[in-house]
Amino acid sequence: ARRKGQEKRRQDIRSALEAETQRADQLKQVTHLEAERDRQALARSEADLRLVALESTLSRTISSRAEAERARASAQLDLSRVEGLLRDLPQLEQDIKTSADLQIRIAKAESDLQQAEQRAQQAAGELQECKTAGEALRPQYERSLADQADLDKLLDSIQVHVHGDSCPLCGSKFESVDALLKRIQRARKSLSTENEVTVQYKTLAAKESQADDLLRVATTDVSACTSALQELLELRRAAEVRISSIRA
Repeated sequence: ARRKGQEKRRQDIRSALEAETQRADQLKQVTHLEAERDRQALARSEADLRLVALESTLSRTISSRAEAERARASAQLDLSRVEGLLRDLPQLEQDIKTSADLQIRIAKAESDLQQAEQRAQQAAGELQECKTAGEALRPQYERSLADQADLDKLLDSIQVHVHGDSCPLCGSKFESVDALLKRIQRARKSLSTENEVTVQYKTLAAKESQADDLLRVATTDVSACTSALQELLELRRAAEVRISSIRA
């Protein structure tokens, strides 16, 4: 019985030792697994860090590339503008020269227009003065013409009634009938000569016609100067538009 008890204790001790050994082995396996897990976690963390670094590097690379593309596009645009300026430079120089020349011509055209307008205004004033004076003098002129016609009729009637050397109107004696007729003809010729009113009226009519001609010429000059000025202004505007377009 003692031997059996000892044997049982040995078996229990052996079982306990085996269990302890198994537990120790299991602890080792757990420790190994935990260590492996920690190593894998560390490796994953390191991989994540490398991935973050790669993403940052990629982002910087993409940004640098985009910046390079923008710089290239800007340089290409500047190059195109320079090429355009070089291509348009002769036209720009010509337009600048043309604009300066047009400015001089425009100043002269404006002066010519102003002078033409002054001539037209002066001619219009003179024409109006002549018309006013002529209208005021017309009644006297018409009376003068009527008086002249009456005198002509009177002399005609006297000449018809001349039958001797005495004037049938005033009774004056002449050397002969021929002398009387010559005297009547001289009087008629003298009366037929234009009097002061007639001369003044016809002078005003001539001045009025001359002023009308001057006004017509001046008006034509104003129209021509205006057209010439408008044409020059349009040419200058076109040149300035091209200059602004090239410089923009």
